[in-house]
Amino acid sequence: MKSFRTLAALSAIPLLVVWGCGGGGGDDTVTPGPGNGGTGEVTTYGTTNLPGRLVVQSANGPATAYDLRTGQRATLPTSATGGNDWYGSTDTASLLRLSDGGPNGTQVAERIRTTDWTVAGTPTNLPGSFTRPKVSPDGRYILTFWQPGADPAAQRLTIFSTETGQVVKQGSQLDGEIVTSSPAAWLPDGRYLYLAGRRLYESSPTVTASTLRATLTALPDNSLSQNNIDVKSNGSQMAISPDGQQIAFNWGGPRGTVTGDMNIWVVQVDGTGLRQLTSPPDPNSALTFVYGNPTWSPDSQWVAGALYMGGVSAAPVFPPDQSFPGVPGGIVGATGCSLNPAFVLPATASKVAISWPTYDVKYGLKVRDPSGTGGQWVSACSTIQWVQ
Repeated sequence: MKSFRTLAALSAIPLLVVWGCGGGGGDDTVTPGPGNGGTGEVTTYGTTNLPGRLVVQSANGPATAYDLRTGQRATLPTSATGGNDWYGSTDTASLLRLSDGGPNGTQVAERIRTTDWTVAGTPTNLPGSFTRPKVSPDGRYILTFWQPGADPAAQRLTIFSTETGQVVKQGSQLDGEIVTSSPAAWLPDGRYLYLAGRRLYESSPTVTASTLRATLTALPDNSLSQNNIDVKSNGSQMAISPDGQQIAFNWGGPRGTVTGDMNIWVVQVDGTGLRQLTSPPDPNSALTFVYGNPTWSPDSQWVAGALYMGGVSAAPVFPPDQSFPGVPGGIVGATGCSLNPAFVLPATASKVAISWPTYDVKYGLKVRDPSGTGGQWVSACSTIQWVQ
């Protein structure tokens, strides 16, 4: 029999659960920031720069896309009904924008091209509540963990058709579990993978069964009840690299008396080469360190994420950085929620500890200040997505 758990037991995990809330009105116009007088490449990462753009969700208001080659920022368009929620997938050329305003209280999911931020295909009306929807690379399906009613244990892995909005498949090895995030992701060829405990399964929208691809036995025990039942994978977030070769996901594990830590791990899609990418900055701290929202660079060489520090009162220290054009000493800031620094690591890294509360300049990201007079360090309120 599968285990049932309360949502309170997983309160330390950052959740992106959609319950039908949305923002104000908007349009499909991308608004660029003023930058600091230049459009050329700058050192947004250490002494170099990175490919693509990082989309950072705001706590209130539109998301922002930061160009990691130039440091320039652009405010992303909201839908006519105020869609400010953006979700990524393996295809870095598109994102899923979610907003209220569908018939009978449904939410409208739109596939948005990241080249020009226009809508691709027909919007899909999704009912009920669900976690972190992901559109397939061909745009035909949306994968999510859907809860049609009030029972959280009825939330199941569900595939919707983007053309009709109808359920085309439902069910997985996680049936009967309370899934608080999205431990599933699309492969480039239209199949998908998901974690059920330490077990990695493969399936597709046209196949009923799931095939066990690998068992990640080296993962630490993350049982809440210490009864050999893996449960926190249901709160994990999974991302597959654009080349379809690697998986990044976060996973919980005990550290002394601390049970709420989560670290990002990387593994090949066949289950080999499992490696812990992050590590707590202070192994003796009573604080909880949650590394989350792993997202891949378009070239599949880097993994970005955020260190979520909810529940602490001290803000991080953002040091000056003279390598960024126009940043005067000591005048720096955070974009978004200042408690949660964003970072980037090589996909080949191992057990990197992102410093806290001092912002980690080695792995942090620098962008142009919206005032046009300097730069800022990047932090994340909720989701981040790396796109082309």
